[in-house]
Amino acid sequence: MTAQHNALPAQAIQAAQETFPANPKLYGVDVAKAELVLANGGQITTIANQSRAVKAWLSQLKAPALIAMESTSTYHQLLADLAFAAGHRVFVLNPKQLKHYRTATQGRAKTDLCDAQLIARYLAKEHADLHPYRPLTKEGGRLSSLLRRRAAVVKAMTQLRLSLQPQAEALELEVELKNALEALSQIIQSIDVQIEKLLAHAQHQPRAARLLSIVGVGPLNAAALLVALERGDFPDADAFVAFLGLDPTPRDSGQCRGRRRLSKHGDSESRRLLFNAARSASLTSVWKPIYERYRKRGLGDVQTLCIIARKIARTAWSICKHGTTFCPKRLTQALT
Repeated sequence: MTAQHNALPAQAIQAAQETFPANPKLYGVDVAKAELVLANGGQITTIANQSRAVKAWLSQLKAPALIAMESTSTYHQLLADLAFAAGHRVFVLNPKQLKHYRTATQGRAKTDLCDAQLIARYLAKEHADLHPYRPLTKEGGRLSSLLRRRAAVVKAMTQLRLSLQPQAEALELEVELKNALEALSQIIQSIDVQIEKLLAHAQHQPRAARLLSIVGVGPLNAAALLVALERGDFPDADAFVAFLGLDPTPRDSGQCRGRRRLSKHGDSESRRLLFNAARSASLTSVWKPIYERYRKRGLGDVQTLCIIARKIARTAWSICKHGTTFCPKRLTQALT
């Protein structure tokens, strides 16, 4: 369920988002497949997780509100899209962050009601620093869905190979394993074909062509970067890198300088694809000098590839922001 739920035209949505009230109401929502539990202060409401019920509840809100919910597989999508279309400011939260917040606030129970109240409390305290939700276009939603499904198939294929291949001969399952892996491989190939068709769509083609001009970036990475860029209006490359979870987080205290680690706050599949792109790029004549430069400084292979992945993400933001294409000379000049 993507942007097709939007009940207002794009201009009306933009106007509603810009003219937001100074002291809006805040709603924390616990999302399940069948129902939504909504918390506003001490008031609790439960509605069905269906289009008619959600629209009816949104129509009762007299002014734009802040609405936060935990990210789920797909169950949160209906409320998020309809609330955004109705002019509310929506936040889709990382479940891991809420888990840590529950621990920090000494929450001892985990029920739908408690979760909704926890989300409302988190929203009240942190909304100024949260990244607002913005729905994907129809084509962007399809790209995102295909990437998620492809990742699931790749994971299943890897698990099947690791669990059965060492014992396949002893268990007399060699033929069955081979057939299963070939079937999964065909599914991946079919998904790849659909992704390439979507990249050729009129809406995505100009940006996709710019992204594919980056050495090391293929169709899968171009699709992942397109979806990520469509998620928000990032003011600079640093904000986009942080959104992807590729930003290094310091661990310093007093005179002790701790090891930097990635925040990993973004989509894990996008990071995996960018890391693979960095690995491929490091073997090319364009990126190899940068790879070798950081290795000579004493950085490990993974650290260096993370730096290159970060540079690819920055480049992707820049060329899409300014409507340019990848220029290898700039990388060469940076080394001189």
